[in-house]
Amino acid sequence: MTKTRCSIIMTCKGRLEHLKRTLPYAISQQPSEVLVVDYDCPDGTSAWVKENYPAVRVIKVDSAPQFQQANARNVGAAAASGNWLFFVDADILMAEGLFPNLAPTLVTGCFYRPFPAAKQNWGTVLVSRADFDHLGGYDEVIKGYGAEDDDLYLSLALLGVRQIGYPAEWLSEIPHDNDMRVRFCDVPNMLTSQRANGLYVAAKADAWRLLGRPLNQDERQVLFNEAWRAVNAAGDAGEGLLEVTMPVESSIPVQQGWHLQRRLVFTLSPVIDILTAIP
Repeated sequence: MTKTRCSIIMTCKGRLEHLKRTLPYAISQQPSEVLVVDYDCPDGTSAWVKENYPAVRVIKVDSAPQFQQANARNVGAAAASGNWLFFVDADILMAEGLFPNLAPTLVTGCFYRPFPAAKQNWGTVLVSRADFDHLGGYDEVIKGYGAEDDDLYLSLALLGVRQIGYPAEWLSEIPHDNDMRVRFCDVPNMLTSQRANGLYVAAKADAWRLLGRPLNQDERQVLFNEAWRAVNAAGDAGEGLLEVTMPVESSIPVQQGWHLQRRLVFTLSPVIDILTAIP
């Protein structure tokens, strides 16, 4: 049986005050290692960690004025030595014994999240190195705030990796406002970013199902750009339309010289509460 070696990976950009409180809880899990990705943090995170917790590995990313969670977590994963990767945000407090309780149950082909999932713990995930590498890690096409975690979970499921829950009360969040969430994002409007990224993730998953394979990077970049175009065109209250013409390999031959070209159409619409809409 392969020995469980866990790398806890935490990213930090402008969250040192949170990390000062949460890092000791991560260390108390007694994993194989704890890594902190200093993502061009303006707070001096690398120096503080090295001075106070020299056993913690620090990976320094320079010249990154905008925070990109997908890239930051991939950088941490690339440096990690564990065969299990535990991604935890800098504002998350881990209960004593969380990982020791999970470790005996871990099975490759499953990934582990708190249940019931909530906004506060949404990005916390434990996944095997084998499954993470098979997927190719987080999708770095995703920019702005949100949805890189949704994409990871959905993409793992499309690979046949099963989601397993553990008690959500094993985690808690240090409360903070939304301004802190988007402080280093190139799109400061959190809702716009979530809407566009969410549209991209949904369209990407449908395209994967239809093609029977994941999209390559060029295809994903085109789709991401189109999702943002659709959301920007719609504005705050309008409807966004995203049309995706599928590659020719997904077409259906109907007779010699003719085929049916497949196209996916997504309409992004605000939810209307029928009861409140009635005058």
